[in-house]
Amino acid sequence: MIGLLGYYVLPFLAMLAVLVFVHELGHYAVARLCGVRVDVFSVGFGRELFGWTAASGTRWRVGLMPIGGYVKFATDHALSDAETFESKSLPARIAIVVAGPFANVLFAVLALAALFWLHGERSTPPVVGYVEAGGPADITGIEPGDRILRAGGQPVGSFEELRQLALLDAGRTMVIEIDRGGTRHGMSLRVEERMIRDVGGLTMTVGELGMRPAHDPVVLGVDAEGPAEVAGILPGDRILAVDGRPIAYFEELQTHVRAGNGAPLTLTLRRGGEEAEVTLSPAAGAGGRWLIGVVRNPSPRNTLSATRSFVRGVEVSVDLLFRTARYVGDMITGGRNLDGLSGPIRVAQYAGQASALGIEQLVMLAALISLNLGVVNLMPIPALDGGYLVFFGIEAVRRKRLSEAAIKRAQQLGLFSVLLFVLFVIGNDFVQTGLWARLLAMTPGV
Repeated sequence: MIGLLGYYVLPFLAMLAVLVFVHELGHYAVARLCGVRVDVFSVGFGRELFGWTAASGTRWRVGLMPIGGYVKFATDHALSDAETFESKSLPARIAIVVAGPFANVLFAVLALAALFWLHGERSTPPVVGYVEAGGPADITGIEPGDRILRAGGQPVGSFEELRQLALLDAGRTMVIEIDRGGTRHGMSLRVEERMIRDVGGLTMTVGELGMRPAHDPVVLGVDAEGPAEVAGILPGDRILAVDGRPIAYFEELQTHVRAGNGAPLTLTLRRGGEEAEVTLSPAAGAGGRWLIGVVRNPSPRNTLSATRSFVRGVEVSVDLLFRTARYVGDMITGGRNLDGLSGPIRVAQYAGQASALGIEQLVMLAALISLNLGVVNLMPIPALDGGYLVFFGIEAVRRKRLSEAAIKRAQQLGLFSVLLFVLFVIGNDFVQTGLWARLLAMTPGV
C-alpha cells in the first residue's frame, strides 16, 4: 500500500496542487489588478492545515482535502464597495473569471517551452524500422523502410507524433499516407486496443500500431559478458550487415536475431573507418527472446533556441487542445464510448507512470492536464468558471444582473451535476484500471 501511495498518489497530488495554484493565481492576479480585495487564497478544501496572512489581508492557506482550490473575494460592503467583485464592471468581472483558465493554458505553453529549451525536442524520423507480425501495420501492408507522411488527416513529422495520434485513436480506423521508394500510398489501419499492466499492478488501455521507428544501427552500449562483448563489439560500432545481408536500421538487426532462433550470426562492423567481421551466438533471454546484448543509440534530440522553444510550446499546446476537443466531440456525438474518460484514479496512474519515466513525460502530462483543467472550467456549467460567463452573457443581454437567488439555485444544480459526473468517472476508473476486479477478488465468498 505504501508503494502504491508513493507511485501513484503523491505524484498526482503534487502535480494537481501546482496546477490548482496556477489556476487560482490567475483569478487572484487579475482580481488584484482590478482593485478587488481577496480574503482567502486556498489550495485544497476543508480544515486548514497551515497558512499565513499577507499584508494585503489575504489569507493564503492549504486545506485538508487536496482536490481543487478557490479564491474568496471580499464581500464586506461596509469595508469598501469599490473593493468587492460585484462592484466591478462587466468586462472586469469577465477578465477575472477567464484569467484562471487562461493561466492554465499559459502554464502549459511555458512549461513545454522550458522543456524544449533545456532538454531539446526528441524527434525520431517517421520511418518504419520494424513491423510486428500479425499486428495492425502488418495486416495493412506497411513494410520496414516506409516513411509515414500523414496519419488521421494530419502531417506527421516524427514517430513520437504518430504514437500520440495512436493513443487517442485506440480501436478506431486511421487513414495513413506513406512514401515507399518515392511512390505515395494511402491505406487504412485499424489501431489495436491493447490492455497492459503497469508496475503498480493497474491496467490501462493503449492504442497500438504494431510498428517501431527506424534507428541507426549504431551500438550505444554492450551488456557485460554478453555475446556481443565476448565477440569484441564495442560502443560506437556501426552494424553494416548480418550474414552478408546489408542493414540500414537497428531494427533489422533485431529481426535477424529473432529469426535465427539462436543460430550463430556473422556481423560486419565499421569501427573508426575500418570494417571487420565478428561471429557470435545469441543468448536466450526472458520470454523466449534471443539477444546478443547490445543497446542502440536513443532517438536524437533537436536543440531549440529560446524563441523556437516558445513557438513549439504554443504549437504543441494548440495541437493538444484540438485533439482533446475532437476527442470530447466524438464522445458527445457517439463516435467514441465513454470508457476513455479518465477520472482521478487514472490521472494518478498516468502521473505515476510519467514520474517514473522522467522529467520529459512528467512535463508533457502536466501540460496536458493543465490544458484540460482550463478547458473544463470554461464549460457552461454553473459552479464552474464557464457558468459565470453564462451569467454574464445573460446580464449583457438583459442589461440587468440575475438575482442572487437565481444564481444560487443554478449553482446548486451545476454542483450536483458535477458531482454526478465525478462519481461516474471514478466508477469508470475502477473498472478500466482493474481495481474493481481486484476488490471483488479480495472479497470473501458467500
